[in-house]
Amino acid sequence: MWGRHRAANTFLYRTDALGPATLLWGMSVAGRGGDIIFGWGGVSGGIGWGEVGFRVGEWWDGKGLGLFPWPALDVHDGAMSDARNTPLVACAGIVTLDHIFRVDSLPTEEGKYSATGHIEVGGGVAANAAVTVTQLGGAASFIGCVGDDRAGDDVLEQFATLGVATDSMQRVPNRETPISFVLVDRDGHRELVNYVSPDFFERANPVFARGIADADAVLVDCRWPLGSVHALEAAHSHNIPGVVDVDRPIDADPDTATGRIMDLATHLVFSRDALVGTTNEPDLPAALAAAARRSTAWIAVTDGPHGVLWLEGDQIRHQPALHVRAVDTLGAGDVFHGAFALALAEGSIEPEAVRFASAAAAAKCTQPGGRAGIPDRSMVNVLLNGIDGAIDVAPPGSSTSNSLTSSARQAEPSSGL
Repeated sequence: MWGRHRAANTFLYRTDALGPATLLWGMSVAGRGGDIIFGWGGVSGGIGWGEVGFRVGEWWDGKGLGLFPWPALDVHDGAMSDARNTPLVACAGIVTLDHIFRVDSLPTEEGKYSATGHIEVGGGVAANAAVTVTQLGGAASFIGCVGDDRAGDDVLEQFATLGVATDSMQRVPNRETPISFVLVDRDGHRELVNYVSPDFFERANPVFARGIADADAVLVDCRWPLGSVHALEAAHSHNIPGVVDVDRPIDADPDTATGRIMDLATHLVFSRDALVGTTNEPDLPAALAAAARRSTAWIAVTDGPHGVLWLEGDQIRHQPALHVRAVDTLGAGDVFHGAFALALAEGSIEPEAVRFASAAAAAKCTQPGGRAGIPDRSMVNVLLNGIDGAIDVAPPGSSTSNSLTSSARQAEPSSGL
């Protein structure tokens, strides 16, 4: 498997399985601080040749030759290692190429339909979160996979244009890049069909998801479970927030990869359907309490236009959504999670991060085009002035809690999370 590595600006590597070992070898060409370094070497993820290799460098201005330590695979610098003051969020998970068609109304029966517009743009849960981070003024790296096709080229090119580092990405040979077909009607409602090759993530090396060096927070989705586990383990070892976007029901069994994700996360942010499906509790306060019995993480649930609920001790708190006219809710949840992770990386406490993320998601809903409509910081700051802070709700199971969350769900639709 060939790919690139961040320790050098250009690094071609190949991994080969040698029993329990994973062999990494290759050649690098790096340009750092005006220097050009040529190198070679090898590392191993287990037993085998080159547990720690070296590369030989030549400084282009004639300063001489030298040996430079080459870190082992599980601690390589997969994010941005240059000196910086901008908070960095490393995002691991799925990236797709989306074909978005605008229609007057969503189809309700079999037939032929005409679109009023079309856009081809990158998508994916963690990928959109990474773009959100850069659009809001943070730094982001994406850890994931694309196929060896034109769609993969397009995804990488878009990331580069948007300022997302892709140094820990892999290309999966002989497989297509995940793709989505999306219909969006004039009221912003959507239908989505996604295709991922059945063994796409099984053919990827999850060890590269540990490439989070220098990150201030990590965000993962659950589409690449083993990659998410490695990224969260690295976040735990660096003592930084590990945020999980849970947008689908998951298996909470501790012996599964998704169960391990629940164990490693510092913050679990569910969609409504994902929380209900994971806990089998239709009532959101009760579902939050059930999730809290399974995980020690800070736990929240986004409920579209009805805002966000989360547990604070034995208290349920509610952040009302900002009322806007939604034209496209595609990607709003991804934007929420990216903004939330960035706020944590910037040092915000959870209620502040939820409020900021809610404004970002609302701003996204006012713009068409999925990822193309992700807002910048100035748009979010304007909306922040109009969004109320969180309110306390009675403990889970109480009549006050049930009535408050019920009335929240009867509110007029606004943003979609």
